[in-house]
Amino acid sequence: MGPLRTSDISILVPKAISGILAAAPLAYYLRADIDFTTAPKLVVGDTAYPLGDEYETTLAEILKRVFYCDCVVRTAGLYPVHLDGSEAIRNSFPIDIDELYQLDTASQVQTYLELDADTLEDRAPQWLLTGHVRPTPESVEALPYLLDELAVIRTNTTREVSDTKLKSAAVDLFLRSPSGDSGGETAHPDSILPNNETVVRVEKDASRHHSYVGDGVALNANSFMRPGCLNRQEKHPTDRPLTVAIVYNDVRMVDELQAIQTVYGNRDRIEFDLEVYDPVSKQTLAELLESEIDFLHYIGHATHDGIECTDGYLDVATIDQVNVETFFLNACQSYTQGKLLVQKGAVGGVVTLSKVNSQSATEVGSMLAKLLNQGFTIRSGLDIARSLSITGGQYSTIGDDGVALVQAESGTPYLVEVTDVSETWQTIVETYPTKTLGMGSLFSLQIGPSDTYYLTSDSHGPFALSSQELSHFLSLEDVPLRFAGSVEWSRESDLSELHD
Repeated sequence: MGPLRTSDISILVPKAISGILAAAPLAYYLRADIDFTTAPKLVVGDTAYPLGDEYETTLAEILKRVFYCDCVVRTAGLYPVHLDGSEAIRNSFPIDIDELYQLDTASQVQTYLELDADTLEDRAPQWLLTGHVRPTPESVEALPYLLDELAVIRTNTTREVSDTKLKSAAVDLFLRSPSGDSGGETAHPDSILPNNETVVRVEKDASRHHSYVGDGVALNANSFMRPGCLNRQEKHPTDRPLTVAIVYNDVRMVDELQAIQTVYGNRDRIEFDLEVYDPVSKQTLAELLESEIDFLHYIGHATHDGIECTDGYLDVATIDQVNVETFFLNACQSYTQGKLLVQKGAVGGVVTLSKVNSQSATEVGSMLAKLLNQGFTIRSGLDIARSLSITGGQYSTIGDDGVALVQAESGTPYLVEVTDVSETWQTIVETYPTKTLGMGSLFSLQIGPSDTYYLTSDSHGPFALSSQELSHFLSLEDVPLRFAGSVEWSRESDLSELHD
């Protein structure tokens, strides 16, 4: 007797945890069955599509294809809008899009898979997230949370750097520091690897964000922690103001304090409760961590053994319950203490993997505060903020990094990149999905045709705008503006100075 079929679509992969993990995103999206074989294939109706030896890559490509085609086809039904760039896809379907919309899922997928690859090239949106998952029984527990964000899953893209010399080389390459408070020294691997914790590097694909699931410290990806996701599920909306605590434990970092204390809470129609704490004792910091605070921004120092206070170091391991929801530990070597925060009750936050000099800390801290205040998620905010510093790679996220403090004014946070070309500004708009407006959400720009909509998680443009048109667009919402490698804020920018 064969397996029970619940769908007209089946994904057949090798009988291993890696096969199940790789097939899970497409199976989840299509409500397909997963079965086992030595020759991986996708079966849709009566048609079998071989997946080949590199079936993980093929499954990811099929998911992206089907998802984008669905975004186009839905415009014939519930969302009758003009989707930017969809004309070529609509014209390539072998049947009318209205008829295609009415077909069952299996028939639609068969139609999508018939399209020539060149038709879809460079048109599908950039994928939001890739989960680099070690194929172990424990890693399977991460599946519900990765699938919730429709992450593609790769199981063969992580490399453990175990030899001491190789470990030193990997860390040196990633964490090389300019001269500054750290004395220009490159971080020794032991400084980021407490208790001989292993170093892991992931081989990144074209996704915007990357998350690592498994043992060890990922140098170039978010460190996924299931407790962070569970902690988020236990949080409930309240009517109280958004609470933000700034703990200022290093008088040498006054520039960062001055930059951020006027940022949090300057949004109209969003009520903040902001408190700034001067150098605090271990007891005071412990009480803060046990308090119901939405976001804690710590400025100071840390080691693997604790967070610096006026009377020593507070080890988060000594706290029974952390009620701070999200955090930014802008301190040297804060990874271990950030991990403990998540284990004790926090959702997620930003940590450092090694030493950071004061200038870099101020640059990253100031920009991240502004981005979080404007509705960017922790992961997308850090992605932009750390690009501004040569040592930005020393920062990483931990736990559930897809959370946001507030919603962007327009719903979807975005960044504007401009290039001065002759008499016009070449303008690109990069949109960033959130948990409430994820991939596939529709986004309307106040430039270009008024009836055109765009998908989030992508770059749109370039649009050729006059100075007057660009000035008007930038005045609509205070957003990050990138020009010539630097980032400032749209409502503080002067186009005439950018010209210079």
